[in-house]
Amino acid sequence: MGCFAQDSGPMPRRLPHLLRGLAACLLVTALGCSESGAPTPVDDADYERLKAEAVRVHERGRNRAKAIDLLEEVAALRPGQAGIHRRLGQLHGELKQNDDALRHFEAVLEARPDDLQSVLSVISLRTAINATGDIEPLVRQLADSDEFRGDGLYHLALLRYEAGDIDAAMALLDKARTLPSTLGYRCASLHGVLLLEEGRFAEALERFEAARRGRADYKETLNGLALTHRRLGNEDEARRWETIHRLFLDLTDDVYMKSRKRADDRAVVLEQITLAYPEWTDGFRDLADLYSKHGNTAAACRTIERLVEENPSMPDAMRNTLKNEYCGGRP
Repeated sequence: MGCFAQDSGPMPRRLPHLLRGLAACLLVTALGCSESGAPTPVDDADYERLKAEAVRVHERGRNRAKAIDLLEEVAALRPGQAGIHRRLGQLHGELKQNDDALRHFEAVLEARPDDLQSVLSVISLRTAINATGDIEPLVRQLADSDEFRGDGLYHLALLRYEAGDIDAAMALLDKARTLPSTLGYRCASLHGVLLLEEGRFAEALERFEAARRGRADYKETLNGLALTHRRLGNEDEARRWETIHRLFLDLTDDVYMKSRKRADDRAVVLEQITLAYPEWTDGFRDLADLYSKHGNTAAACRTIERLVEENPSMPDAMRNTLKNEYCGGRP
């Protein structure tokens, strides 16, 4: 038996009679379109009830397929709702359904062209499906912003690199050195990759370490550290980073890992990560939160105690806050 109680399976759809009828009507009318192609008119109150049900199922987080079905029905009724399209983009993205995710994030941009988080999502998804031919204006929109400048410079450098202009890519990545590490970690990691390709191993290692300071769980950086240490002949370090990289792939690349049915599997991987990579303190919090969510308060407290032990310089106020939150104030 695992650490957590297993989910009994997908929750049955329990729409009120009116909403079930509305969903059936949507199927008949080709997902909310009349014969003329225009969205089918719907009463405001009926629409709000269906929307509330869709949002509730999404936020409950137990059945992504059902959430997608309901949100698609809502989007078909009133296509211009950016918030609904954003939810659908996130859900499809979590399931690695990149084409569907892209369709919905592009719908967000149609309604809100200055939504920079969705601009980044569109760029990332187009890059993932190798459809980057017309994305430079969007990339420059990010690079000209304060909050997303690092992402913009990263994607601009990637475009230059893929076009064969290595010098231009390197110049952009050098420019990103002035950014705070939390904003420029992707640029630092890509810089490390290009330096590694040129055989400049010591410089590549410096760039990967800079990237790790900005975001400790970025998989490109973890893989880059493994490769660079191997090139430098540091076999123990190379094997360590290979193990850490593989664990993060296990944690993030399985689209069902965050489901209730996979809670035990997720806990096992997080336990392994906290042992292999205690520098990633978020791992302890994620693991403690997972245990707490599923009622295993003793394991949550033990996890926080390990976090405190791994960080002896942690301020007393933070230590006490964590103990109060996860251990009931136990000293």
